[in-house]
Amino acid sequence: MTTHQPQPNRTPFDFTLDEIRAWGGERQYTEALEQYANKGDVSNPAFSGGVGEADITHAGHTIHTRFRTFPGKRRMVENMCPCASSQRDGRICVHMLAAAIALAQRERRDRVEAIRAGVAAGRAAVPRGIRNGAAGPRVKFYVPADWRARFGKGSVPLAISVSDGAPRPCSLRDVVERKVPCAPTQEEDDVLFALERMFPLAMPQASAKTLVLSARNFFAVVERLSEGRVPLHVAGADRTLDVKGAEDALPSRLRVALDEQTGRLVLSLATEVPGAAPGEFPDYLVYRDAESWENDRAWAVRGDAIWPLKAVVPSTYADLYYKKEYALERRETIDFIQREIRGDLPPISLSVGVAFADREAPQGDIFHDADMMLQRMKAVRH
Repeated sequence: MTTHQPQPNRTPFDFTLDEIRAWGGERQYTEALEQYANKGDVSNPAFSGGVGEADITHAGHTIHTRFRTFPGKRRMVENMCPCASSQRDGRICVHMLAAAIALAQRERRDRVEAIRAGVAAGRAAVPRGIRNGAAGPRVKFYVPADWRARFGKGSVPLAISVSDGAPRPCSLRDVVERKVPCAPTQEEDDVLFALERMFPLAMPQASAKTLVLSARNFFAVVERLSEGRVPLHVAGADRTLDVKGAEDALPSRLRVALDEQTGRLVLSLATEVPGAAPGEFPDYLVYRDAESWENDRAWAVRGDAIWPLKAVVPSTYADLYYKKEYALERRETIDFIQREIRGDLPPISLSVGVAFADREAPQGDIFHDADMMLQRMKAVRH
């Protein structure tokens, strides 16, 4: 299998996705997007002298497709793909459209990266939050007033508004392609870039006025907002959420006590949120990654402030985020102690010995004290 090398002299490909869609129609465009472009089956895209080309791989076979554009005639395109549909019927094929989509996506990525690189080079001399030199309304991000309840159900809608006054929802695509006049700061454009990676402009979702974020994507957006200190607005309310950065992450303490009536270990989670009363139990937002526990995230929420947590308790004890106390069954108690001995628990927890030694008048060192408490547990159980 051989692939065609791209042309050395590159010229900008300035066609929009709407123009590409018009070349082949909605059905062909959608198939090109879903079957090739979004699956990463388009490689070596190039555009020079009005001619676009790319290698399309599918089911183990590679086809080198080409097309020609005409100056001043943006709605006209010549399909030079060697596929049967093009050669037999002269139609605009999905291969050609997939190549054009890949070129448009690459052009956008390169443009954003150039802006990011240019801003990064001069960032030391330019205060954060200064606009990129353009005039126009700011870009704002909104969640509904019941965003916490929606997060609990698995997703949170996010709206992008371009306005210095009342909210004016716009699609991600219109904002990114500047079809709506706006002047985002570099930090706001960073958030747009993150959203574009989640919702490529060629996807229908990017044209919607509301983006539905999965729990994972919501946390990714919140983290990006916190990095740039970009406010997250609440729709229908004159307020914003104060998203804290990683430097403000809060520690949590896993407390272990013994229920002398049952012999069970009772766990409780304590997070000291600034401004909260002693012992106040905050609301928690927790995301569990299906691929790796190292990607788990947790945040504490109080009022309109959202604080990241330094560590997340294992999913086995997930109820600690929703209950003030969690009593371990007998078999869970042994598992908990074994986890602690092996060091499987994250730094959020205290050791069992320290936890037992935390009672009044501890005797000897913490290990001796822990042994005594374990003996007391056995006595209570029997």
